[in-house]
Amino acid sequence: MRFGKKSFILLLSALLMASTGCSTAPQNQDAQPTAEPTAKTEVKTTADVLVIGAGLSGLSASVRAAQQGAEVIVLEKMAYAGGNCILSTGILQAAGSRLQAQAGIEDSPEQYAKDMAQGASADRDPIQMNLVSQLSGQTLDWLMDNGVEFSEKVTQGVGSTAYRAHQSMPDANELVSGLVEAAEKQGVEIQYESPVQSLRTNDQGEVIGVVVDQKGTPVEYTAKSVIIASGGFGGSPEMLSRYWGDEYAKMSYAGSPGTTGEMIEEAARLGAKLTDMDKAAYGSATVDVKKNMLITAMVLSGGAILTDSTGHRFCNETGDPFDTSRSVVETGEPFVYEIFDQTVAENVYKVSVYQSMGIVEQADTLEELAEKVGLPTEALTATVEKYNAAVESQEDELGRTIFTNKMETAPYYCIQVAAGGVMTFGGLTLDEQCRVLKEDGTAIAGLYSAGEATGGYRAYGYVCGDANAHAAVTGKVAGESAAAYVKQ
Repeated sequence: MRFGKKSFILLLSALLMASTGCSTAPQNQDAQPTAEPTAKTEVKTTADVLVIGAGLSGLSASVRAAQQGAEVIVLEKMAYAGGNCILSTGILQAAGSRLQAQAGIEDSPEQYAKDMAQGASADRDPIQMNLVSQLSGQTLDWLMDNGVEFSEKVTQGVGSTAYRAHQSMPDANELVSGLVEAAEKQGVEIQYESPVQSLRTNDQGEVIGVVVDQKGTPVEYTAKSVIIASGGFGGSPEMLSRYWGDEYAKMSYAGSPGTTGEMIEEAARLGAKLTDMDKAAYGSATVDVKKNMLITAMVLSGGAILTDSTGHRFCNETGDPFDTSRSVVETGEPFVYEIFDQTVAENVYKVSVYQSMGIVEQADTLEELAEKVGLPTEALTATVEKYNAAVESQEDELGRTIFTNKMETAPYYCIQVAAGGVMTFGGLTLDEQCRVLKEDGTAIAGLYSAGEATGGYRAYGYVCGDANAHAAVTGKVAGESAAAYVKQ
């Protein structure tokens, strides 16, 4: 079935609204155990390139592979495209883009590489650091050339040292619907509700296809190359417990329920080297505790603060999100309070979504808001006064460096949030062509990967829009490489 962009967005929004309000615990939707072809397996079709997953990395890979002349089929487990990308704000961190140049922002891939070499991000896989820093601007321009729309305004996101946050417009749906439309124009076939059970290899160990569960029937697809773009394992409590421990298996998970990790383990069965599987962290300091909804970090960078139950700030809200998340956990409280004003609400489009979901408290004054959410009135007003003074002086005792406007425009808002999971950090090991590597450093012939299914990148610090940039860049490279392999 084909959808126009508008109908696609409406359908997807309805599905997401249903999925994000259903529970506060991860859902174990692991696929059936790895299936080998049996006498009942049906050989259905052949393609040049099979892409597993229709998130940002998978869609980027499929469009690029098709542009290189490959016949492409995308196999998506869920009933809709998007993966974790659709739950994000739709921001990409990119350097050297046309939009930066138009806005008069002086930046370059070289400067991005230097910035990424500082702090925690310096421990990232140098191959992927180079790919993202050098290709992020080109990739963003490529997305625009393929119909994905972005705001002309480029901003500074949480954790960033520069103005590199590019916002898809009107929201994160655009990244997905724009790429779905681009894929269809290139002749890519996207099959939904088609979970892949296993990878198929020949006697030489080359990947030659997959087995898909189609309404209970194992169906074999053959191909000359396969791209794993199925995301991480945050939606699998079993894998979280095994790799991260029981603490994290019980955390609120605000990512896609389809990210259950079976393709990572299936590739490992073929000898793939896994990287960073034990790197554990709460990925976001702000997961709403009522509907388990990820609250975009742009609310914090836009001017929100976090307070504990005493009404006092306790951390640098716009520093490394991993550090901020740990600070939230260390309060020992079931939730903390994200406080902001009308200026933030007007500047961050997602706030209206949160309001429609009933997770935002609102009041005409700070005193009224404090009473409404159960915070000490005098403490909260004093905290906001102190924060406003920090905005004016650009000096904050907690180390905050990203300031916008003072918090002084009514009405005022509060969301109760806790630290939670939005993605995992470990996965398959890649080379510069996004080929999946074995323990000995050789590539598994015909197998590529991109995005959250990979390791070596996301575990080492985080910047707003960084994961989307990594997904788009590695997806594009994987698609191009897989198409080139087909022609050999």
